[in-house]
Amino acid sequence: MEERFFTVKAAWDREAGVWYVSESDVPGLVAEAATPQDLMTKLVALVPELVALNRHLLDWEPMDELPIHLMTEQMERVRLDG
Repeated sequence: MEERFFTVKAAWDREAGVWYVSESDVPGLVAEAATPQDLMTKLVALVPELVALNRHLLDWEPMDELPIHLMTEQMERVRLDG
């Protein structure tokens, strides 16, 4: 059986200096943190609560664990000399 997990994509906001949830399959998930590790700490607390509140919106069977896959994206612009 294929393992199912919740995917959370995080992007870097250079101006604000935080990583934020840019996309997720967890209904209602909004979070930001200074580092991806700090963001994961928040996700561990928020995702179970949101899944319980929005179970009717999800195609998930009850389970003992909620796997979370955090994907980070960061883009920088570099100036070319010459």
